[in-house]
Amino acid sequence: MGRKAKGSPRGIKVTFPLFSIRHQGGVRVIIYLANYLAHKGWKVNFIAPKDRFSPHYPISEGVKVILTPKVGWVGPLSHFLALFYLFLWIPKSDLIIANFFPTFYPSYLRSRLGYGRLLYLIQDYEPRFCKFPLSLLASFSYKLKSSQIVVSSWLGSQLRDSPPVVNPGTTAGFFPDKSEDLLREKERGKSVLYLWSSPRRGRVSIFREVIKDWRWDDLELWIVGGGAVRPRTGLKVRLFPLLNEDDLRKVYSSADILLHLSPYEGFGLPPLEAMACGTPCVLTDSGGVRDYARDGYNCLLVGREPLRIREAIEKLLTDDPLRERLAKGALKTATRFSMEKMAREFERLLQEVIG
Repeated sequence: MGRKAKGSPRGIKVTFPLFSIRHQGGVRVIIYLANYLAHKGWKVNFIAPKDRFSPHYPISEGVKVILTPKVGWVGPLSHFLALFYLFLWIPKSDLIIANFFPTFYPSYLRSRLGYGRLLYLIQDYEPRFCKFPLSLLASFSYKLKSSQIVVSSWLGSQLRDSPPVVNPGTTAGFFPDKSEDLLREKERGKSVLYLWSSPRRGRVSIFREVIKDWRWDDLELWIVGGGAVRPRTGLKVRLFPLLNEDDLRKVYSSADILLHLSPYEGFGLPPLEAMACGTPCVLTDSGGVRDYARDGYNCLLVGREPLRIREAIEKLLTDDPLRERLAKGALKTATRFSMEKMAREFERLLQEVIG
């Protein structure tokens, strides 16, 4: 992550209360930021329920992990207990960094009791995919007094005070690196890559509509994700488990295109990772991707109509010069976004908040 900078804060304590630490993309960003801060000399705490702590991404030894009692996963009571324990366990800190509207409330209450200044790292516009009354709680969390940072310009535009933007980006682990085994197995056919996700955002329903009853000779659908199930489709399907960075890079690089379908994204990191591997994308215009997605330059940016999405996929698969041109634009775009750059800007904003 680079050399330790002179003048970086030493002994300043920041605490990240987390609803869970698993494989989610938002958690990945937080882990990177925490590791970076710990490397720079900040004292960093993670707090999470013991039975919701199964990190897919490595946590630095410099980050102190505080595990609260087990709470389970089922029902409102288990979620309430998780937040109640977070409230009790948040230690005295210089900064308490909330990252999800449920963790905002225990963080807010703890800060009001004098346990630290509150910062809200907003990675998604949660009222869009939370059901009532949780959508109201999410909206209200943005209105209560706190310092805020958002991960995209679109996300900032959804909020009242237009907080500062720090874009995520790729790590050094993403670059073109085709797998000979995958290419050999694919032979002369084409492959479309899709990363499975939680159904609550509406991504999966769009995806199912796009591939339903779709038949294409010599086309293979690659699906990555631990929750993936084999969809009903006329296409050949290959399932991958959750992958580490090295394996995911090879899958990105070996696919012909990435398909990323979402009604809304706070930022949308997977397409940028694919771009860093030289893989063009078909994307829905989901808001947060606008900070890097340029239709006809590094991707094909479409609406949410399944027919239009399918037409974009077919166009990109059959037009080799277009695919090559978008791949070049994608590689150039990816160089402008990095996690290192995000972490440096994030640290600078923390220093401003501390004053």
